Amino acid sequence: MLQMISIEVPVSTSNFDLLESLMTAIKQSDVPINHGDVIAIPSKYVSFSQGRVVRLEDVVPSLKAIELSTQLGISAQVAELLLSESDKVIGREADGNILTLKKGTYFRNGGIEAVDASTGLISLLPIDSWREAERIRHIVFNQLAVSVGVVVISEAILVGRKGTGGVALSVSGFVPIQDERGKPDLFGTPMKYTTRSIANMFAGAAQLLVEGKDVIVLIQNSGAELVDSHFSFDDMGIAPEQDLFSGSSQVSNM
Repeated sequence: MLQMISIEVPVSTSNFDLLESLMTAIKQSDVPINHGDVIAIPSKYVSFSQGRVVRLEDVVPSLKAIELSTQLGISAQVAELLLSESDKVIGREADGNILTLKKGTYFRNGGIEAVDASTGLISLLPIDSWREAERIRHIVFNQLAVSVGVVVISEAILVGRKGTGGVALSVSGFVPIQDERGKPDLFGTPMKYTTRSIANMFAGAAQLLVEGKDVIVLIQNSGAELVDSHFSFDDMGIAPEQDLFSGSSQVSNM
């Protein structure tokens, strides 16, 4: 039976060695890690370790950002971050959040988050998080002699639904998309179109434990198909021309 266990891992916005902190926390937790388990890492850990933290006052807005800030009623600095971190800025939601699109995934505010409102620190989504996922998978194998999967997780908009859900930014060590085509459905009919995003399912489940806490999540008895490979955000995204939502929505580039 699949089980999820949270492991507390201290995090810092500066001088943060992700691998050392992670392995120390795992060993001190006494939580057994077995072959086939999946480790879910919140994106903030990777962002902080990469130095993907900026002070809002240090952001220099472009003319395009100044124009966008006027249109959306936000600061020019925030507008600049939205433009630099998103493929498309769609518009402002009723609750004040800005809806953006990146690699076929809808994020609120381009995935940027306030780390400390009093100091104006802003965390950005990590870059090439698959590299850290690969490093984590390899160090777990080298130090604990077990093969695991690693998924870096964040939150994204579920189109047509209220609230956010978990999304996988990158995967190492397991197949993120399960292809069900050709397999029989409940009535024995071969399925023609169904694929299941296992990585996003893990991300959504793990978000229940990481929200507001400095923890990673160990998913035991995951049932994931292990492979010696990695998958980036690009690999798991949808090209704009194939996206039914962006293709049918009345949106405009800004």
